[in-house]
Amino acid sequence: MVNTNKRLSILSDIEEFAFYGFPDFVHEQRLTYFHFNDQEWELISKCPSLHTQVHCALQIGYFKAKHMFFRVSLKNSPQADIHYILEEYFQSRALDVFTITKHEYYLQRQEIS
Repeated sequence: MVNTNKRLSILSDIEEFAFYGFPDFVHEQRLTYFHFNDQEWELISKCPSLHTQVHCALQIGYFKAKHMFFRVSLKNSPQADIHYILEEYFQSRALDVFTITKHEYYLQRQEIS
């Protein structure tokens, strides 16, 4: 495959995803990274709605795993992680919406880091 991009590429697509992509958790890792202490659960609980609470829980788990924040949505996020959070902490409630405001996103980032 010929690279038509003029930028220097040091990492392959797979390496780039490994460094910068969502964590690729197996079940045991979900048990670890999505286990929340009292302080983390307090942060999740104070979010105003189900979708912001789920978003916050995902961000906390991902931050523990990769020390990075991600733009989380229903389309781009690992579905197994969303389902795990919903089943484990929110009695399998369904998400109608899964978008948060920029303000909420940055507020969560500030609180988590």
